[in-house]
Order: sequence, then structure tokens, then C-alpha cells
Amino acid sequence: MQDIENAIKAVTIAGSEVWTAGAASASDIGVAEQALSTEFPPSYRRFLAAYGALSVGDSCVSGVLQEGPLTDEGGNVYFDTLSLRRDFGLPYELIVVCVHEDGAYCLDTSRRQADGECPIVNFERHSIQHEKPVAPNFENWLIDFKLAR
Repeated sequence: MQDIENAIKAVTIAGSEVWTAGAASASDIGVAEQALSTEFPPSYRRFLAAYGALSVGDSCVSGVLQEGPLTDEGGNVYFDTLSLRRDFGLPYELIVVCVHEDGAYCLDTSRRQADGECPIVNFERHSIQHEKPVAPNFENWLIDFKLAR
């Protein structure tokens, strides 16, 4: 988590506005996992426990919000995942961690590694690009894609 904290500090010093939802409880994380019928990878669970959700400028990293783990609000991993499943045909094994204009970055739970981590893929409607991971795990993606500004 220190690498994420350092990256957040660097982004803030560089002038970007950073918002966090606040730490999510183990209970709320468990409710979100149960509702999505999956177990989140360790790096994503640590992120949720420390930050809940995060925005850098106008880009949001989906998580568990203080309003509740199943709230119908953008930025909530449960809501964002169900919305893309309904509206874009998001495959069941993908869990949204960041919505973008053409789809979303997602945890690919079908490719769980021995350490419990899942790669991040870029899902876009009518594309197969999500077959190739963009990052080996959530923490690498967060630091290299969202916080490297």
C-alpha cells in the first residue's frame, strides 16, 4: 500500500485533485463480494480497506462507497459492474474497477493467479481486446495507469 500512498502524494503535489471515499469495512467488502458472487483479489481488498474508492480529477476508481456496498451510484463496484453487464454485455467473470467512455477496466476473475490476484483487462463493447491483460494485478494498474500523471 505504500506504493499507492506515494503515487497519490505525487499526483496531489503535481496539482491533481484526489478524492477518496474512506476506508470500507471488511463486512461491506464481503457484502459486495457476495453480491457479485466473487472474491476480490488481495490488492483490491487492501485498496478498498484503505480508500473505499478513489477519484483523480474526473477519473474514478470504483470501490465500496460510504453510502453502502450496494448503493445504486456510479463509482460503486457493484453498481458499475451490474450496469455494464446490463448495458454492454460485460462478461460475468469481469468486475469493473474503472468505467471509461467506451467500456471499463476490469478484474478478470477467470484468470485468478496462485496468489489470488487477477489481471486487469480493458473491456470495450464489440471488441476482443479484453483477451489481453493491460496489467498483472490491480495495484500495478492503479499505480501505472491511474496515478502515473
